Amino acid sequence: MKLSSVLALSLLLACSASQAQQPPLPKITPIMQEPITGQADKEFVLLSIEWPPDSVGPLHTHPGDEYGVVVKGVYAIRELNGQWKTYKAGEGFHLRAGVVHEDKNMTVNTSTMHSYVVDKGKTLIQPYIKP
Repeated sequence: MKLSSVLALSLLLACSASQAQQPPLPKITPIMQEPITGQADKEFVLLSIEWPPDSVGPLHTHPGDEYGVVVKGVYAIRELNGQWKTYKAGEGFHLRAGVVHEDKNMTVNTSTMHSYVVDKGKTLIQPYIKP
C-alpha cells in the first residue's frame, strides 16, 4: 500500500460522491507508513482525518485491523446493518479486518487519527459493493 494510493482513492471517492450529490467526504492525510519489524509481509499505516460538517465515509473495509482515537469533536461508526456507535474526543475505537462499516462526523469540527496493521501491498480502503 502506497500513501499515494490513499490519496488517489480519496480523490476517486470525492469525484464519485460529488456526481451523486452525496454528503462531503472526509479529508485523509497520510502521516506514516512503516514495515513491521520481523514481519516482511505486514506494515503499519497512520492517517489523520478531518471531517467537514455532514461528511460521511461510505461503506468500506480494510485489509487489517483499524485502531483509532477521536482528537476533536464527535465521530460515529456503524458496521453493516448495525447500530451507530458514537465516540467523543479522547475515546478510542477498534474495527477488525474485513468488517464492512461506514463512519461520519457528528459535530462541526471533528478530527480523528487512524492506525492500521495491514498486509503489505494491499489497498488500504476498499469500497464495499453490495453482492
